[in-house]
Amino acid sequence: MIRDPRNPDAQPGEALHGYSILRREKVSHLRALYYELEHEATGARHAHLSLDQDENVFLVSFRTVPGDSTGVAHILEHTILEGSQSFPVKMFARLTGRSLNSFINAMTASDRTSYPFATTSEEDYHNLLTRYLDAVYHPLLRSESFLQEGWRLEFEDPGDESTPLVFRGVVYNEMKAALSRPERRFHRAILRALFPDLCYAHESGGDPREIPRLSEEDWRGFHRRHYYPGNSWTYTFGCFPLAPILERIDGVIAPFGRREARRLGRQDRTEACRRELASYPAGTESPGREAGEDGPSGERETRDTQPPCMAAVCWRLNHQTDLLASLELGFLFEILAGGLSAPLNRALLDGGLAPALAPVGFESQNVMTSFSVGLKGLKPESLDDLERLVLRTLDRLAREGVDPALVQAGLDRFELEIREQSRIGGMPYGLGLGYFALPHWMAGGDLLRSLRNDALLAELRERAERPGFLSGLIRRWLLENDQRVTVLLSPDRGGLERMDEELTGELRRLRGDLNPEKCREIVDRAGSLERYRRRAEDLDCMPVLHPERQPREARRLPSERTRLAGRTALLHDQPTNGLCHLRMAFPLDPAHPDLPLVDLLGWLPRLGAGDLSVEETERRIKSATSGIGVGSFHCLPCGNSQGLHMLNVDTACLWRRSEDCLEILTELLYHPRLDDERRLTELLRMRQTNLRSQVVGSALHLAVNDAVSRVSPIGACLRKVEGISFVQRVQRLRSEGGELGQALGRLLREALDAPGAIFGLTGETENLRRFRELIEGRWPAPLEEAERAVGTTSGAQAVREAGSLRAWIADVDGAFVAEAFPAPSCGHPQAPLLYLLGMLMIRPLYERIRAAGGAYGSRAAYDWSSRSFSMLSWRDPRIAGTLEDFAAVRAWCAEAAFGEEDLRGAKIEALRRLDAPLLPQELGAQSFSNYLIGRDQEMRDRFRAALLDAGPEDLARCAVEFFDSGPAASRSVVCAERQLDNGALEGLDCLRERVLEG
Repeated sequence: MIRDPRNPDAQPGEALHGYSILRREKVSHLRALYYELEHEATGARHAHLSLDQDENVFLVSFRTVPGDSTGVAHILEHTILEGSQSFPVKMFARLTGRSLNSFINAMTASDRTSYPFATTSEEDYHNLLTRYLDAVYHPLLRSESFLQEGWRLEFEDPGDESTPLVFRGVVYNEMKAALSRPERRFHRAILRALFPDLCYAHESGGDPREIPRLSEEDWRGFHRRHYYPGNSWTYTFGCFPLAPILERIDGVIAPFGRREARRLGRQDRTEACRRELASYPAGTESPGREAGEDGPSGERETRDTQPPCMAAVCWRLNHQTDLLASLELGFLFEILAGGLSAPLNRALLDGGLAPALAPVGFESQNVMTSFSVGLKGLKPESLDDLERLVLRTLDRLAREGVDPALVQAGLDRFELEIREQSRIGGMPYGLGLGYFALPHWMAGGDLLRSLRNDALLAELRERAERPGFLSGLIRRWLLENDQRVTVLLSPDRGGLERMDEELTGELRRLRGDLNPEKCREIVDRAGSLERYRRRAEDLDCMPVLHPERQPREARRLPSERTRLAGRTALLHDQPTNGLCHLRMAFPLDPAHPDLPLVDLLGWLPRLGAGDLSVEETERRIKSATSGIGVGSFHCLPCGNSQGLHMLNVDTACLWRRSEDCLEILTELLYHPRLDDERRLTELLRMRQTNLRSQVVGSALHLAVNDAVSRVSPIGACLRKVEGISFVQRVQRLRSEGGELGQALGRLLREALDAPGAIFGLTGETENLRRFRELIEGRWPAPLEEAERAVGTTSGAQAVREAGSLRAWIADVDGAFVAEAFPAPSCGHPQAPLLYLLGMLMIRPLYERIRAAGGAYGSRAAYDWSSRSFSMLSWRDPRIAGTLEDFAAVRAWCAEAAFGEEDLRGAKIEALRRLDAPLLPQELGAQSFSNYLIGRDQEMRDRFRAALLDAGPEDLARCAVEFFDSGPAASRSVVCAERQLDNGALEGLDCLRERVLEG
């Protein structure tokens, strides 16, 4: 009999708090017991994994099937946690400082909405469970929540009806920003083409042109039609007893009664092998060509600067319930298109039709799976050539077969992914297991079978050994499958301006239809909404945690310091499920002229190594490792005025593949094919083609980096290696003539040869011992030379431009606003207070900038690595108003206008972040990082104690010292030029410059 000390009475066939236990089975590779249950009164489904994991998870998900693109499911997700019958407060905001959760969120997908949380505290778990259940089943759904989070019509100055009308709302602004990315529109066009009759044809997040069609009645009705127990799937994970959890859930859902779940549907056959054309709005810049640098022929070359087209050949595939077929297809497409050197991708890049791959692949999160492959930067007239190239390549692969070594590498990679504990999408490990199995479970599949992925892998290995296995899959699912669509997404020149004109025209029309009474209603509603935001809430219904009851000592990070291959090494004995994790840091010379190119060393795993071709190198990396990461690390260590600059390399492998891992790693670092000019040119062109979308995706980081660059002693370096200066340098970079490869080679060699490298190993005791022996025998010895000052730079003061705002223009929707101040080292007595101030500012920033201002988010943070304190907002319809709000929040801190409850909540929030659970390899990584920066246990204990002991006067003095009495702030914003021209600056002194030329 299977024993479970946490749930000794939970046996199949038994009833437990209104639930029937249908199954109880062992999941060996997770060392867990699986329970499958059904609520007798309502039909609600529940799955539980019981195991020794301290990060306990809850997830309830509902099928939400929108029939249009008004964003109703998304807006509802935003408003569910704005107050419920038993807890009539804005829970999502008010849980900050009242919970030690390690994860809390709400998420809308195309066909489902999920509400997850995770925590290590049993008391906290039940506090959150009680409130989440009341929120999803009994939300208040106030009108004010709809207006704030969804959409509203308001005057630009809400109290002045003489100012223009505008649309506002958090989701409205979020989706304007999201749909400013061509990749999002491309993804939507593909789903619309493949599933024209299902909910995937609609934008579940909401299209800003359609969001204002959503009424409050439809919004509330959507909740009634979708949020009931019979339409729910609940998943729990962890070491807490199941019975009390079920008892709480049963108490909430039992009164609902039984009701069938919503249907997802199945897409009927559509017209065979068709085409779909779509567009995305682009600016009016001239589509011509601009002068480039001298090419190898000595002539002036040109570079096309118009926004790129994207095209893909797409197939609709199997239903989610056929789990083995989904696994086979996922494996097939990993082999065909899982990397730059995969045969299908290689053929596309070698075909010369476009410089970069389209951002598509295998899609397994919908009720039916799909696969797409294509190019970015394709000319529309080459669409026929793309189709022919894809089909011709697939036909060749089906006839000739796939290299068996490539198949074996893929199978080994699948095994590594099964064994590795990871945070997919930033989620806790246990939550990721359940969330990414949800589509299969909610489509009617067997969740237990999907969790037993080790057994599935064994079945896949057996099938993959059969002759013609992959060839058969290619023929059945691709060559002989006429449910194929070719999608072309082209830029609509002037589309952004036309959208603005259409919106302006619509608002003018609406304004013309308003009589004085309606104008007064809009003003009164805005006033009512402002009062709703600022009203005092009775927080007696919310949990309270007390900082003084929490540990005063920081988490211990056990490690052993030794020597390995002639270098300092840190060993971390951790239960890593048979994996060995290796991390290395090599000093970089901050004065090296090519240091700004260090990010491009991340291309090393995409190059050949030694005698290996690009394809062979990629195959060996995939077979033997979890991947090889190459990047850089730049910071100001604790108590040191010298900047630290290191080249970081990290990887992980199955123990039985550790020798192969070290062999490919040493080849890659010491013998990279940086003389392969053709490959470097290809990688550079792909990077340049993707620059625009990368700027949109990293706009917040670029804004903060730019602001910090003018207040931090290391800021100028950060700007060159990862900020706007780096982006602009990449845009201008050329690879012809071998100069780029030579520069990267010099940078790499000098880092590897410099004294002061550090190794970090994490794994189980016996595997660590064996791995150490392998490294000692295989890793090149360091050069014997005198110690020199490599890897540090002086802490020269940054140039500050007091009061000025630097505006960086890019094709983004909404502003990304950053303001930065200089701050001290993490070992400074004031550092804990600055960290705590960042936590204290969460609520007032939320109320002013998100709730009132309509931005998607805001944050304040002390960053020890750059010695800066920054305040920021993203997807923000305002700029000047947000900067004024930043100043008001700082003044609130400096005047000690916060209460004891605010301070207590800030301390709990700080502890929540400091004590976030870490996976075994994350413990090793944090210990490694602390050693590099000099943050020892004694310093971390002092930091924590000072944070817990801080009083209101301490925080007020700190705020005055660094925000009022210190140097002026540095301000930066990344936004579209039209936002600057629409009065968002309100008289601010502003320097304008484009992030990208053309």
